[in-house]
Amino acid sequence: LGQHVGHAEALRLISAALIIKPGSPDVLLNYGLALQALSRHREALASFQRVLAARPDDVEAHFHCGNTLQALARHQDADDGQPCRGDERPSGGSRCVNQFR
Repeated sequence: LGQHVGHAEALRLISAALIIKPGSPDVLLNYGLALQALSRHREALASFQRVLAARPDDVEAHFHCGNTLQALARHQDADDGQPCRGDERPSGGSRCVNQFR
């Protein structure tokens, strides 16, 4: 969406979708991606964490959560994946970001 209308406009449209479906993991993932594209990393991180609370095994959300932690210079957090866990089970999904470092 951001490639077609611009990231700020995409964020506005996705925000409207969140009013209709406030807890939708799919909408929250796209919201986080739009925030990330606008360098609003703290807000993006919170959005990805909400996705992972609903879908702990969402590989895409783990990946973007790890990338956001890297952008925030929270390298240790990105390495151990703790802030990207949607539950208390061990998860290595966010560690896939290390393959691209």
